[in-house]
Amino acid sequence: MTLQWPDVTDWVSMWAPEQGAAITAAVLAQLQDGLASGATLYSSQYGFTDGPIAQVMAQIGQKVPGSRFLFDRSEYLGRYEKPVVDALIAQLQPDQWAIGTAPDGSDILHSKILALLYADGRGWTFSGSFNLSASAAKEANIADFIWSASRASAFAAEVQKNLSWCQVHQPQPPSPVAETGDGQGREEEAR
Repeated sequence: MTLQWPDVTDWVSMWAPEQGAAITAAVLAQLQDGLASGATLYSSQYGFTDGPIAQVMAQIGQKVPGSRFLFDRSEYLGRYEKPVVDALIAQLQPDQWAIGTAPDGSDILHSKILALLYADGRGWTFSGSFNLSASAAKEANIADFIWSASRASAFAAEVQKNLSWCQVHQPQPPSPVAETGDGQGREEEAR
């Protein structure tokens, strides 16, 4: 089946390493716009280590409880991704996130996508080979930024489908402890 997006209003492709820093800046700026606008975020990440982007994602998740965050299990278990993901999911409700594999249970969740659904009906997506990490900006990667409500809705549905599958069929780690700002951790309800 071929998917078409007849409602595309803007499509920008950027290449790393030439535009690596600009890609990261554009993602961060769009997420900040989504936060200010109260947009719902659906995210599926592989190789996710960008702390500033994770902070904005956590803020969106807190502001918009319908937001969803999915992470690949093999990358999550790595020493670089785990602290960033743990800090993010510690600020979310248990139904907002999952860590797992592809729905057949044996393969990686390799997608690197963001979908913002705005209350006014607009939709924005980020996709491509670009991981949200410092190393992606230095490697040969592509990132597509597309304004299309139908594409954003389709991406959101795919993230939700995979997240739900992981939550039902794969054991999830306990929710990490969130920092309260006074150096004391706050216990989260275990999944």
